[in-house]
Amino acid sequence: MIESLRFRNFKALADVEVPLARFTMLVGPNACGKSTVLQGADFLGSLWKDESEYFEPSLVATSWTPQRWQGWCTDRSAGPISLQAHADRQSLRLTVRRADAVVEFVPGNTSRLTGSISSASQPRQENEFPRQQLRESAWLSTLYLRVYAEFAAEPSYSDDEVPTLGYGGRNLPSVLAHLALTQPDVLAKIREALRRVVPQVTDLRMPRRKVETLLTLPSLHQEQSEVMGNGLELVIDGVGNVDASEVSEGTLRTLAILTAVHTAPPAAHMLVLVDDLDQALHPSAQAELVKLLRGLLEAEPRLQIIATTHSPYLLDAFEEDEVLVLQRDAHGHTQCRKLTDHPDWSEWKGRLHLGEFWSSTGEDWVVAPRAVGDDRG
Repeated sequence: MIESLRFRNFKALADVEVPLARFTMLVGPNACGKSTVLQGADFLGSLWKDESEYFEPSLVATSWTPQRWQGWCTDRSAGPISLQAHADRQSLRLTVRRADAVVEFVPGNTSRLTGSISSASQPRQENEFPRQQLRESAWLSTLYLRVYAEFAAEPSYSDDEVPTLGYGGRNLPSVLAHLALTQPDVLAKIREALRRVVPQVTDLRMPRRKVETLLTLPSLHQEQSEVMGNGLELVIDGVGNVDASEVSEGTLRTLAILTAVHTAPPAAHMLVLVDDLDQALHPSAQAELVKLLRGLLEAEPRLQIIATTHSPYLLDAFEEDEVLVLQRDAHGHTQCRKLTDHPDWSEWKGRLHLGEFWSSTGEDWVVAPRAVGDDRG
């Protein structure tokens, strides 16, 4: 299990440690750094990806230019950006400097991989990082979900051997169609899980549809072309087949999240990162979704989920040690503390639900001066 993430000089995360549980929920006001935590975790996972949805081009591609990271420094004079993940006697650190990125990977007690990833404009360095050895370790996989219903509903085409979800939930029809052909048992689990959250959905259909895409010709010239891909329809009880574009946002988001968790890339540590887990879902559906995700965590011990929410109702489905509260201090820097670190928690524990306690106490206490001798968090 990834036990903690540590960020330095990354956007609002000037110097923050984020302790993790198997299922971790981040709460706090808008623009307090919750999504930045998810993004930072996904950047670490991008070291194991051939392509990254958040880098054009990818972090691990030869054409990567570290200069574009400089705009993300909390303070350019404060040194490089540093992102770290820690597990039991294992660690991964990515340090982004002006001309290159340094990776230090400690997969155990006796071995250490270290070296730099150079920009395409820089000559290959003697201490170039052994990327193939890193990939073969299969130490970390991440999937960052910020699902937009209009993206998830789009008909899609993929020529990948195993289609994966793209940014915003794109490519969902292709992923489900691939499961129907190769892993119908997994598709059946997704369908059944969705029905538990949205009982009116009885089945899923991925009909063949024409999709416009960019094709790269042998001359490297790209041109728009029409290919056969897949659409997405949901069978609604008493209604029939309904195109995904006509289905509610909450239903599509739930389907995308369940698909992502059921198809997470295998690795020693599998992080699924979900922005706004509660968005567009009824409170009872929120609780049912969390219950389903907990069942998947029990079935797959390598899996972890980090999510964000603004819903106090959703917090009631979590344990007290799974909730982290974020807030920005007077300098604009994010601070992070466990909800149980609140000075009044022991008094109100058992008398208020977690959501009630958070709603009544807010987040300003996170950045308030701590009492002498208070070393919690």
